[in-house]
Amino acid sequence: MIYLATPYTHKRLEIQTARTEANVRAVEYFLKKNIYLYSPIVMPEAVSNLGQPIDWDVWMNYAIRTIEKFDRFMIFELPGHEESRGLAWERDYIARNKYKAEILTWDAAKEFLPEGLKEILLSYQD
Repeated sequence: MIYLATPYTHKRLEIQTARTEANVRAVEYFLKKNIYLYSPIVMPEAVSNLGQPIDWDVWMNYAIRTIEKFDRFMIFELPGHEESRGLAWERDYIARNKYKAEILTWDAAKEFLPEGLKEILLSYQD
């Protein structure tokens, strides 16, 4: 099982929702190839959709407890990944523990992301 590190938080809810959908689609895409990903975004987002927002501190505690269980990582370079505080923390964790991470580039993700979702994700700087 591979931990999927990715940007999530954004000032626009539309971007956060699109990032969650991109994670779900990545998990689905790789599942069809018998590659098993764990996304720390998907489950907390589902809980948040029930009306209980997940703030940074709650997510961090969740991430710390889950990331320690993994020794394989994939970094999903969605638009805005360079500015992501959570992804920076995940990258640092991977480096500190001398793990290697595969990179899921934006160009590669275009293969399984629908056009409308790609447009929303690209608008993260608006």
